[in-house]
Amino acid sequence: GHPRLRMRHAPYAVSPTMRDQWMLCMTTALTEQVNDESLRDNLVNTFTQMADHMVNTESEGGCPAHVG
Repeated sequence: GHPRLRMRHAPYAVSPTMRDQWMLCMTTALTEQVNDESLRDNLVNTFTQMADHMVNTESEGGCPAHVG
């Protein structure tokens, strides 16, 4: 659920920019795949709240899992 999702992402830097990039990808995918506008809007709103909750830094450093 919601609290555990944040806990699982805690080792990774999630900045506002990363949130915005993820939301762009999700919104694009939903626009392409979900024809019901009401459902799509509800999903975008839910994902937006979740993405906002994932932000844990203002730093724009990269994700440590992908440094290599």
